[in-house]
Amino acid sequence: MAHVQLRRKGDGERVLPVYYSDNYVSLVPNESRTITIEAATADHKGEAALVLVDGWNVGVAASSQQGLILD
Repeated sequence: MAHVQLRRKGDGERVLPVYYSDNYVSLVPNESRTITIEAATADHKGEAALVLVDGWNVGVAASSQQGLILD
């Protein structure tokens, strides 16, 4: 089970409110899922966005680029 969060890159604080198409997902090896994240630009407070993925049986991964891939 993987958990997706949107954070501000500079201070690491969560961006709220955020709307996810799904923020808890289960994937089998080689399976992929596209998750859409919507948040107001003003809630980023001038900082770049950072997508954080953590969960059970998965290491923490972070990306400020579009298209995060977990191995």
